[in-house]
Amino acid sequence: MFGLVSRIIYYANLRRAAGEDVTAVSKVPSTPRDAQGNPISLPPSAGDTIELCAGIVDKKGASPEQTAVEEIFEECGYRVSVSDLKKICFVAVNVGTSGTYATVFYTEVTEAQKVGRGGGNENEDERIELVFWPIEDADKLLFTSETGPSIPTSLLFSVLWFQKNIQPHLLPVS
Repeated sequence: MFGLVSRIIYYANLRRAAGEDVTAVSKVPSTPRDAQGNPISLPPSAGDTIELCAGIVDKKGASPEQTAVEEIFEECGYRVSVSDLKKICFVAVNVGTSGTYATVFYTEVTEAQKVGRGGGNENEDERIELVFWPIEDADKLLFTSETGPSIPTSLLFSVLWFQKNIQPHLLPVS
């Protein structure tokens, strides 16, 4: 999502619950162990990821577009409509593990559309906070995984898509 007035790119920072296995997204390749071979608990922040607002199309009759609208409200608190979405691509993701597909959309929002708190679905134990990233610092996001939270390739692709297709057409800030 892109904030028209604030010129900020919005992402979701997903924090796993305390005690939840975070090795799937951690930079630690397997469960860390002490010298005796016992598993070591990692802090929840070890499982932090910065990722696109996303959801699974799991409701009967739901389209990817309708699911995106619902997830934008649930995770970010912005009310958008299906007509506000621009389809970027349909792509294979998690090819080496689950071989699923994702449809990636782009939308622009204003603060007037911020009508909910966001943060995810408490019933699903989601802990999501919005990450506000200035567009002039978008390149820095491409290398954050080396020193900070994990970033999936879908987000990296989306940043590059934004830089190529949207950013060149933005009017300069006066």
